[in-house]
Amino acid sequence: MIKGYLAFGSGEKNPIQNYEESKQRRLALTAEIERRLSRNFLGSLKASLFRFGLKLAQDHFPLRENEKYYGLRCYPGSRRIVLEIGRRYAAAGLLEAAADIFFLTVPEVEEMELSTAESAKDVRDKVKERKLEWKAQIDARPPFVVRSDGLETEPAEEREAEPGVLRGVPASPGVVKGKARLIREPSEAYRFQKGEILVAPYTEPGWAPLFLLAKAMVMEVGGAVCHGAIVAREYGIPAVVGARGAMSSIKDGQIITVDGTSGEVRLDPEVSRIVLKGKRVVLRPPSLEDLPYIRSLWADPATMKDVGGVVLRTEEQMHAWFRRMVDPGSDTDSYFLIVPKNGAPAGEASFHRYDHRTKTAELNVKVQARHRGRGYGPESVRLLLGHFFGEFGGEAMEDPVASGNAGGQRMLERLGFRRGGTADGAVVLLMDKESFFASGKKREG
Repeated sequence: MIKGYLAFGSGEKNPIQNYEESKQRRLALTAEIERRLSRNFLGSLKASLFRFGLKLAQDHFPLRENEKYYGLRCYPGSRRIVLEIGRRYAAAGLLEAAADIFFLTVPEVEEMELSTAESAKDVRDKVKERKLEWKAQIDARPPFVVRSDGLETEPAEEREAEPGVLRGVPASPGVVKGKARLIREPSEAYRFQKGEILVAPYTEPGWAPLFLLAKAMVMEVGGAVCHGAIVAREYGIPAVVGARGAMSSIKDGQIITVDGTSGEVRLDPEVSRIVLKGKRVVLRPPSLEDLPYIRSLWADPATMKDVGGVVLRTEEQMHAWFRRMVDPGSDTDSYFLIVPKNGAPAGEASFHRYDHRTKTAELNVKVQARHRGRGYGPESVRLLLGHFFGEFGGEAMEDPVASGNAGGQRMLERLGFRRGGTADGAVVLLMDKESFFASGKKREG
């Protein structure tokens, strides 16, 4: 983000200038409110009460953030203590892993300390049951409006959906067109570049630094007085909140138009194509014209013998696959063709089944049999991992390689993958983000 701040040119408004402009607007609005209050009956009294209330809010509202700051400072230490308890319970056979301690309540832990009423199996079964409940709660889609009495609110009548248009709550006026960047949590902030449109499920104070770089903002949940809406108005950037389905409908890098006045987000039908360039090959997304090649690749016995055998698909099935993987695609899969410099496609590279919680995906790289031995495979793996761990924001990649595919296993191990056990007759090879970038530094050295 600091690099993004430094990228502001001399002719552009930087965050400090935006802040000063916002400050001047606030002072002007304050003066206008006082002027209007003063011209009514008991105007000077009303203006005095307004000034008193405003000063009270300005002086004491920061205390809310201070309380949160000091509370969060205590959290890491408290977490380490609890994890140490979990580690000791795991060593004693009461838990399968140290982190399982977080699925028990404090009274339950106290009871475990004071007695041996529950067996280790009972404790582990309880943890497993609660893990399933937690996963169900994580995957559940909450209602858009939550009432204080817990009752469901009848959804308001909505206009008929228009293809390529999302509708939400107009939160900050203005119209902006630009590249969308999907950020699911603040830890992905390094992917965000100055001048992009921030698309997020929600925001909280920890997201504030991104607003200084954003051209506009789209949030999947929220209303006109939520955190993101208020900050967007303060910074003077167009914003639409409560745009249901934004994270799944908008593709990372897609050109969109945000209308913060009407509450509409218009999606450009052409998604910005990600092209990964290496010394030997280029990885590019396929077009519909490439479907015959992909179909023939999967039907080639020599290419597919080590990856489960040939896969035969009808033309209709190929088009359905294209819609799922490429256009419009999904936020859990990414597919590229391996294309040698100045040549025709020579294979495919993709990752799929991306888990947003663990930030883990499965790797797939196939070089056509007649193109093997030219270094296309290793370079394609490195390019794909660089994209996955960099711009995409993944943390770990795994590849279940058939036990008989010794060549594929050796290639991945030479690239730094480590063995992680077996599953369904395959050897699972693993690569994490830290190890990938560390191996890259070694190659450069």
